[in-house]
Amino acid sequence: MLRLNKHLLKLIFLKDKNPRNFLLSKMVSNEDREKISIYLEIENEMFNLSLEKLDKNNLISEDYEQALLSVGVERVAGNHLTSVKDDNEFEVQLIDLKKQYLNWYYKVAYKYKPQP
Repeated sequence: MLRLNKHLLKLIFLKDKNPRNFLLSKMVSNEDREKISIYLEIENEMFNLSLEKLDKNNLISEDYEQALLSVGVERVAGNHLTSVKDDNEFEVQLIDLKKQYLNWYYKVAYKYKPQP
């Protein structure tokens, strides 16, 4: 669990005209906003995958948790490449995007990890 304020996240990511929300959105850089967004997409995919797994089997090992992350990153990266039509180009971009998103995932997890 990260120490991300749910209310603040909504304010940061909502695109409305409220000046207060605009100022709050400036508290997080565009780069961090994109990284946090990708992190949350990966977490959502991992959650969905774990629900699918629970339907089949109640055992979740550490290896499975790592596999969830890998598949979650791949799904999010693939979802962001919908405009690429060439299979070879898709594979090349998918590899690069997976590396980038996994890096971002760990950076966000480290930056916003809960404090003891």
